[in-house]
Amino acid sequence: MTPLQLTRAIAAIANDGVMTTPHLLRAVPDGSFEIPPREEHQVVSEEAARKTTDTLRATMIEGTGRSIQVQNYEVAGKTGTAQKAIEGVAGYVEGLYISSFTGYLPAHNPELIITIFVDEPRIGTFGAEVAGPPFANIATFAVGYLGLVPNPP
Repeated sequence: MTPLQLTRAIAAIANDGVMTTPHLLRAVPDGSFEIPPREEHQVVSEEAARKTTDTLRATMIEGTGRSIQVQNYEVAGKTGTAQKAIEGVAGYVEGLYISSFTGYLPAHNPELIITIFVDEPRIGTFGAEVAGPPFANIATFAVGYLGLVPNPP
């Protein structure tokens, strides 16, 4: 799975179960600022998406993501740690990993999703310890830059 594929799947959960097709925009066509229509598909029910968000939020409070916080914002997120496969044969390379963290915020009214992949981390192994800190740093900067409204106290 590529980082974009993972981000798209998690974004569908954040978007009440609606999956959209991502677009990379190099330039604004004809100088207009109209956003082209996007394809949308309901891939899971709104209820399942809400329950999944609640579970991802719980992961940030009680589970592997509890060290990954963005002050004044509820984050829904998922850590990932995978051994690297041996190219061309069955099995895994001893000691080589891909660590990741994907999260969105505010958890129940998302405005921002960030995915961090670290290929063959040198310090640490687990997604929370390797990819979590960069996520928190980028998210902290982004909420200020974008002027996102914090969660009520």
